Amino acid sequence: MKVFKVGGFFQVGFWIVSLAACSSLAGVMPVNLRSEAKLNPLGLTETSPRLSWQVVATLPGERGQFQTAYQIQVASSLQALTNNQGDLWDTGWVATNQTTQIAYAGSTLRSDQVCYWHVQIWDKNGQPSGWSSPASWSMGILTTAEWSARWIGRDDGPAWDTGSSFFNANWIWYPEGNPAVTVPVATRWFRKTFTVPSGVSVTKAVATMVGDNMFTLYVNGQIALSVENPNFWQHNGQADISQFLVNGTNVLAVAVVNGGTSPNPAGLIGSLDLTYSNGQTNSLQTDGSWLAANQLFSNWNQTNFNATGWPNAMVLGAYGIAPWNSFANTYLAATMVRKDFTLSTLPSRAFLYVTGQGLVEPHLNGAKVGNDYFSPGWTDYHMRLYYRTYDVTSLLQQGSNTLGAILGDGWYRGNVAFDGQNYYGTKTRLLAELHLFYPNGTSQVIATDPSWQAGFGPIHTADNQFGETYDARLELAGWDSPGFTNTAW
Repeated sequence: MKVFKVGGFFQVGFWIVSLAACSSLAGVMPVNLRSEAKLNPLGLTETSPRLSWQVVATLPGERGQFQTAYQIQVASSLQALTNNQGDLWDTGWVATNQTTQIAYAGSTLRSDQVCYWHVQIWDKNGQPSGWSSPASWSMGILTTAEWSARWIGRDDGPAWDTGSSFFNANWIWYPEGNPAVTVPVATRWFRKTFTVPSGVSVTKAVATMVGDNMFTLYVNGQIALSVENPNFWQHNGQADISQFLVNGTNVLAVAVVNGGTSPNPAGLIGSLDLTYSNGQTNSLQTDGSWLAANQLFSNWNQTNFNATGWPNAMVLGAYGIAPWNSFANTYLAATMVRKDFTLSTLPSRAFLYVTGQGLVEPHLNGAKVGNDYFSPGWTDYHMRLYYRTYDVTSLLQQGSNTLGAILGDGWYRGNVAFDGQNYYGTKTRLLAELHLFYPNGTSQVIATDPSWQAGFGPIHTADNQFGETYDARLELAGWDSPGFTNTAW
């Protein structure tokens, strides 16, 4: 009976046989066959994989049984193995109780090769168990020269980081005491009015703000952005607020909470970068033209509020001054890439090899490939890169297909422990190959190259330490499926 099970990183097939298939005289049988300590692994680069199995007693209640010998057969096809033909390797009878770390020593293995194997063992009385259920492993891409893929990415993403004018902003506060040293634990309110010209629309309006310790930004009376973690005031809040803006007068209103249990430094710093439909741009930053208040007024965040009597905000200094110093991180929007291709014939097997500078989530025909996350795992990118192998045979379809991926900062350019960002590099990249093997013996490779398309979607930022910012308004239905079109890609 053949069944399928979803394994740790990929879908694998295995076979279950009854004990009746083994010798009725044997007191032991081999189970749980593994290659390189994995169940039916894909993409091995070890050319002499180490094989292992477990020994179980076949007679209920029997004690003291053990293995005295084994025989391993490795075949290039399941049919050959079924016929007990180890055309790649046949150890013959080997007198030993060893069940682990048995290195393959057969014919030289090649990239993409699938190997099937089984084992039989002999018990303490010299009785053979008969052959185990078959297991398998596949080889990965064994040499650098065999990679035909090219590194791809996209670097002109939207400013889902500190914004283009944030570093020109000033720290401001209500004019009281010395906010850079200590002020009362309290809330202070700030306002800034500006005009959107008539005859144009706002295509993008990126607001970037930091409040020590917490803040909420209102745009024309509506909440547009809020950061409410007093322990991480350095985390710059950011959002595209274009949907809240109107032609004519607009107001930015910010409530900043100087939190904690005792007085501490307090301040607000931020910028707004506007892009209009006619291509013109405008920006404004926190400075002495903002108004401030030390008490809450009704409708204080509305455009029709009369702020007469509000003093101008106190300018504490430019970005980078003490005690805040330089802190802003430069998070990138997650890049999404895709490639359409057509299959006139379905392959008999298909392996997808994926690696990246950063994290990679592969997709195929509208589905996430595999069930792993934060892949590939951390490595010293100066020395090596790991790649993952997936069996995607069942995800392909005759006719139109789409291969895609989402790229995130990960450990490559995201925050790494106490070393901060960009420790290994500043841009995310993808390297991937889809290897297709057809019933007639031919093969095909679909690799990353300049023919792929790249764009941006709802993931503004995604960092292992500082979390993810996701804007559901920017979701792109069908981006990883055939038929998707977007002129921005």
